[in-house]
Amino acid sequence: LAMLDQLCAKGASTAWLEVRRSNTAAIALYQAAGFRPQGLRQSYYTSPREDALTMVVQLASHPA
Repeated sequence: LAMLDQLCAKGASTAWLEVRRSNTAAIALYQAAGFRPQGLRQSYYTSPREDALTMVVQLASHPA
């Protein structure tokens, strides 16, 4: 993902995101980019109410 390369170039070392637990396609995409599950935010989303999976990637390990 180009955004991760840009963050790394600007000196960021870590990137975080939240994704609906039911969004398996997005979770697979983020995992392919190096993100790993880190935690859960209960009732993070509304309409419909749903938990969010928090994911993190260490940018030093992200391929340039």
